[in-house]
Amino acid sequence: MDFKRIEAIFLVAFLCLDIFLFSIYRQSQNEQTPINNSSTIKITQRLKEDKIKYEGKISSEHTDGYYLSATQTNLNTELQNMKKTKKLENADVLRSSVKDNLLSLTPEKDLSVNKKGQIPTLVRETLTNQKEIILGKDYRYQDEIHQQSDGYLDAYACQKYEGIPINDITAQIKFTLKKNDENYRLEKIQQMHLSNLTALREKMPLVSEEDALTTLYINNKLSKNDEILWSKLAYTLVLQVRGKNVYVPAWFVSIRHEDKKEQVEIVNAFRNRIITNAAVRKVENK
Repeated sequence: MDFKRIEAIFLVAFLCLDIFLFSIYRQSQNEQTPINNSSTIKITQRLKEDKIKYEGKISSEHTDGYYLSATQTNLNTELQNMKKTKKLENADVLRSSVKDNLLSLTPEKDLSVNKKGQIPTLVRETLTNQKEIILGKDYRYQDEIHQQSDGYLDAYACQKYEGIPINDITAQIKFTLKKNDENYRLEKIQQMHLSNLTALREKMPLVSEEDALTTLYINNKLSKNDEILWSKLAYTLVLQVRGKNVYVPAWFVSIRHEDKKEQVEIVNAFRNRIITNAAVRKVENK
């Protein structure tokens, strides 16, 4: 085994990561700037004055998080192995396909509920059925994370790292349900999975929910008569380098504007910077 070559590959990979982290720092100098809470009116008062609705209490708690590294699981291999060992007994009931490590399942049997409030139970029961979902035990249903439009509702289950979910397609199962009157029928399941989840550096302090909302407010992402539907601390993908993904903690905030349009804003929880439309940086093999 060529250990020198392996050592060189790791050296290049970590050098690319350091360059990326430094570029994030440099870019942050020109991005939206958070406000200093100590010198301003509290965000709760600002929201009240602008009639911006939200439920519950806005947390000022500061937790810790990591830069994470992971590799994408080959779900086609997992699927074939489960079929060979006959663990996926319902393979004749499900139509499945894998493309670019995205596994799509279409239930042929009726999986439906007659109330929106029953969707969490349907998702959790599907996750625990190891004959239908590959590696379902690695995911947890996320009640706050959902999207609804044009008669469809998308519910999500995510992988986690030390209690914080990974809110990214690369680590999610998306359950797409079609609404018919008050009924919701499961139409499609899409899944990706991460392996070798590893912390790249020591724990670092994260900004609070209050800090993130303040940054959104002063950068005009929250306007009069808006409604904050939910907010969630989760990891998000920021870099892909030679077969590895890099994730950072971020605050995801779902906002319904006065015109009824909904938007999910994303705030980097290390830097307190808005990264909603930031492209995932890629370092290709040479």
